[in-house]
Amino acid sequence: MDSTTACSTVDSSVTATVVDTNAMTDSSAMKPKLGFLDRFLAVFVFLAMVSGVLIGYFVPDAQVVLEKGEFAGVSGPVAALLLIMMYPILMDIKFESLPVVFRSRDIWKDIAINLVVNWIISPLVMFGLAWAFLPDQPELREGLILVGIARCIAMVLLWIRLSNGDTQLGAILVALNALLQMALYAPISVLFLQSFHGGAQQTTSVATASTYKSISISVAVFLGIPLGLAAITRLIFLKAKPLRFGRFKSMTAKEVYENVVVPVAAPLALLGLLATIVILFVAQGHHVVKQITSALRVAAPLVMYFPITFLGTLVFCWKLLPRAGVIFATHESCLARLDSESQQLKTPRKQQMPFNRATMHAFLAASNNFELAIAIAAAQNGAMSKQSLATSVGPLIEVPVMLGLVWVAGWLEKRWD
Repeated sequence: MDSTTACSTVDSSVTATVVDTNAMTDSSAMKPKLGFLDRFLAVFVFLAMVSGVLIGYFVPDAQVVLEKGEFAGVSGPVAALLLIMMYPILMDIKFESLPVVFRSRDIWKDIAINLVVNWIISPLVMFGLAWAFLPDQPELREGLILVGIARCIAMVLLWIRLSNGDTQLGAILVALNALLQMALYAPISVLFLQSFHGGAQQTTSVATASTYKSISISVAVFLGIPLGLAAITRLIFLKAKPLRFGRFKSMTAKEVYENVVVPVAAPLALLGLLATIVILFVAQGHHVVKQITSALRVAAPLVMYFPITFLGTLVFCWKLLPRAGVIFATHESCLARLDSESQQLKTPRKQQMPFNRATMHAFLAASNNFELAIAIAAAQNGAMSKQSLATSVGPLIEVPVMLGLVWVAGWLEKRWD
């Protein structure tokens, strides 16, 4: 093949890649307008906690009513709200794009980075901080450890979009983490809580066999059911014909699903989270009033956890990966890669990980699935336990800290190269 033919062939593929990359860049550059719940989520989470505490403190019978019925180890109302909360979040995952994306070599590098950072480093950081700040509180430590193991499949996509991160790759890794969570959460939690946390004295109340079974059931129910429903919903809408009335006449089925159905369902996730927090704090109203010191002690390691994992992952992607020889190909036109004298196609230039990809990994590493951790803690130890208290404090700390890290990401983006 001569250089002209080679250039033509490569140029067509590179042009397609550049067009696709530009489209993704433009898409990511268009920062979404936050809704009312999104902009004031930290305030609403705080109000939900206060409302739950006051209701539980002044209306003792409310706890009995809310604990009626049981499903997968938690009360009926909590189980229903957890499923409602998870379902709209998972609707935005593009399951059908996985085969195409996996043809790229770089995606396997990202998957390896995701596995190391999310399933080894982040849980160990939370484990270390839990012991450092709560050496005398094994129940609170257990709650934080459950949080550290639960990798985020929820609001992390919002943080990635706000920071101009790679949302498409982020959604794919979120889907991968969701599947891995179903398989890995139970054995990893048993490893951390039974072997690492309890040690030889077996100080933890968790028994290996029963814990593995109950956690597996909880993960399968509260993650598997909404994940399956989200995949089925997306498949149905993408295969359906476009609606033929009003403003939907000129829209494809995919456009109707992504621009109408998903945004309409999205607020249900935040409403479900807020309602779940209210119910959990109703159940432990007296305990929260009496254990305000415990809640504050749990907040300290959480405040440290998010910036440590976020900035640590950025440094890992920015400095350590290039030194280890992990580099990524840039998307250049064929003409820019053609040697003017020999007219031979030059090897594509390599570079460190692009910022939009690095910040995506950083937010994935720093975010946790508090919804799942809350469900597991409530199913394992009860809604009135210290473990549930520790997991419930998480959203109040995460939202304002992550919003601050979005600003940090914007400041670092200008200095990345």
